[in-house]
Amino acid sequence: MKDNLTILTTTHFKASAHILERGYPANHDRKNTSTELIEYMILNLYKKLNSNEIIHYISLDHDPKNEGSCEYLENLKLLSKKHPNIRLIITIKGIRESILNLINSVETKYFLWFEHDWEFNSNISLVSLLNLMDKYNNI
Repeated sequence: MKDNLTILTTTHFKASAHILERGYPANHDRKNTSTELIEYMILNLYKKLNSNEIIHYISLDHDPKNEGSCEYLENLKLLSKKHPNIRLIITIKGIRESILNLINSVETKYFLWFEHDWEFNSNISLVSLLNLMDKYNNI
C-alpha cells in the first residue's frame, strides 16, 4: 500500500482564510501550539490503515510573524522526528498554496486527504478500496 498511497494533511495555528478574505465568517485559529490533536489523528489513522510507513505530507499554513505559529512549527518538526514517514511542507501564502503544494507532492497513484482533526469511526479496508479502484476505471 505504501507504494500506491500518499497521505495529505493541512494544518495551521493561525488560519489564513479570515485574514485573506475580509468578512470571512469564521475563525479557525488554534488555541494552543500543542501537537496532541494532530498526533492523535496520526496514531489513530496509522492504526486503522495498519501501517506507519505510508509517506504522509503535512502542510502548515504558516504565519512567520506570529509567535504561536512559529512555536507550532517547531512542535511539528519534533513530531516529524517521531514519525519518519512524515514530510513537512511550510507555506506562507495561505490555505490555497498549502493545498496545491500537498497535491503537487504526490508521486503515488492515489492520495488520501485527511484533515488534522479527523478520525475514522469504523474499521476500513483501504487495501480493498485501492484494489477496487485499480480494477474498475469508473470508481
